[in-house]
Amino acid sequence: MKTPISEPFLNGKEFYEIKKIIKLNQISSYGAIIPKFEKKISKITKIKNAVSCSSGTAALHVALKVVGVKSQDEVIVPTITFIATINSVHYLNAKPVFMDCDDYFNIDPLKTIEFIEKKTHFKNGFSYNKKTKKRISAIIPVHVWGNASNILGLAKLCKKRNIKIVEDCTEALGTFYKNKNSVGSIGDIGCFSFNGNKIITTGNGGLLITKKKSYANYAKYLISQATDNGENFLHNQIGYNYRFSGLNAAFGLGQLQKFDFYLKKKQQIHNMYLNNFKDSKIFSILKSPDYSVNNHWLNILLFKPRYKKKVIKKFKEKNLQVKNVWKPNHLQKPFLNCEKYKLSNFSKFYSGSICLPSSVSLSSKKIKNICKIILSCEE
Repeated sequence: MKTPISEPFLNGKEFYEIKKIIKLNQISSYGAIIPKFEKKISKITKIKNAVSCSSGTAALHVALKVVGVKSQDEVIVPTITFIATINSVHYLNAKPVFMDCDDYFNIDPLKTIEFIEKKTHFKNGFSYNKKTKKRISAIIPVHVWGNASNILGLAKLCKKRNIKIVEDCTEALGTFYKNKNSVGSIGDIGCFSFNGNKIITTGNGGLLITKKKSYANYAKYLISQATDNGENFLHNQIGYNYRFSGLNAAFGLGQLQKFDFYLKKKQQIHNMYLNNFKDSKIFSILKSPDYSVNNHWLNILLFKPRYKKKVIKKFKEKNLQVKNVWKPNHLQKPFLNCEKYKLSNFSKFYSGSICLPSSVSLSSKKIKNICKIILSCEE
C-alpha cells in the first residue's frame, strides 16, 4: 500500500457521534449538531462567529462576496497556493493580482506593501490599481502548509486603504501567532477546510470565522440559497447551496475530541524530520516562522533543483506518494494574462521542493525509512 502524504486519522469517536445524529434524524443541514460543531471551532480560534459550509472553496467564495468584492474588481493573491484560492476570485468575475512568496511559501508581505503603496492610489474611500484603473477590494493571504503568514503589518495598511482581508486558513487550524491570536482573526474573515487531507476532517466541508456578526449573518444567508422567506420561497438575491450537513458535523465533532493529540503528533513528526536532515548538506526541511506556533500540517523537503528527479524516482520505487508543490498560479492557463508583481522567489521553491508524508498515523520507524531513502540520493 502506498504511503500517502496526508490521510485521515480516525480515532473511533466519529462513529459514536454519527450514530447519535442518525438516531436523532438530523443528518441534513438542520438540527443542533451543526451549531455545536461551529461553537467548537469558535472555541479553538477564539472568534465568536463561525459559519460552516460545504467546502473551504465555498467559504472563500462566500467570504469574498460578503466583504464586497464585485465584478471587475481586483483581488491581491499569492501565486503559490492551491488553485481554489484563485478560482474563488473568478467566481465573482474579479481578477487576481499575483504576488511572490516569502521564505515560508506565504505571500511576501514587503513586496505586497510596496505594491499597494507604489502601484495603487486611494480615492473616494477605495484603492485603485494605477495601471488597470480597477478597484482593489480585497487580498487573500494564505497560511501555507499550516505556517502563519506574516500579515500583521500588511493588515494595518489594508485597513488604512480599505482593502478587505480574507485569510485562507484552509491548512492552518490550530496555528496561532505569538500574541495568542489565531490565524483567521487578523483579517475580516478567515476560511477553513475540513477536506480529507486536513488536520481534522469532516469528509468534506469548510467554515468561515469573523468578528463581525453582520458578516456572519450575510454568509449564512448566501450559503442557504439567500432565502428571505422559506414558507413562500422568497429569494431577493442570488444564493448558493453551500450548506453543511449534520453527518459532516457529527464526524467533525468526533475528530475534534482528539485535536490536541493531532497537533502534538504533527509537532513530533516535524521534529523527527528536522532531526534526520540536520547534518545533510543537500536536503533540509522547511522550518516554521518563529513569530507563530504552527500546526505543522505538511512537511516540505527542500533541495537544489537538480536532485528533484532522483528523489521522485526513489519515492515511486519505494511506493511513497509524491506530491509536488502546486504549479504557480500565474503560470496556469486561465490566469496567464493576469497582473503579477516582482515574482522571483517562487521559482526556487517550485523547482526545489516536494511534500513529505505527514499523516498523524506515521510511525517513527516509517519516518526514519523515508529519510533514509531521501539521504541515499546524496550518493
